[in-house]
Amino acid sequence: MITAQHLGLVEKSPIVANTLSQVSDQHGDGGVDFEEFVRELTTKLGNTFEQKGREQLFTLVDIDGKGTLDKDDLKKISDELHLNFSQKDIDEIIHNVAGYDAVDITAEQFEKYLAKLTNRRKIETEVLRTK
Repeated sequence: MITAQHLGLVEKSPIVANTLSQVSDQHGDGGVDFEEFVRELTTKLGNTFEQKGREQLFTLVDIDGKGTLDKDDLKKISDELHLNFSQKDIDEIIHNVAGYDAVDITAEQFEKYLAKLTNRRKIETEVLRTK
């Protein structure tokens, strides 16, 4: 069986490797077929309109499992997803999510911030529908 480790994803793409490591073999045949992969990945990503989904998303990006995202974590995420955040961008993200003096983002802060964003998106969608 080919693993994320064999593919070099653990070093190159830790978020992808972490997600793949959580995908389970539903049929018990020693592998994961495409249907299992899509079902599990969809579950792992979570629905950001629900608290549980936002918590799942935090768990997905919290590679080291320490319960916070610091500047190094955000840089890794930026690099892996090719977002090209500058250090200033990362500082602004932490400032916006966790407060001016914060050095990292807790799971609770992450969840509350995403809740605000998804609620705003929901409201904007409703406003556009009524026009």
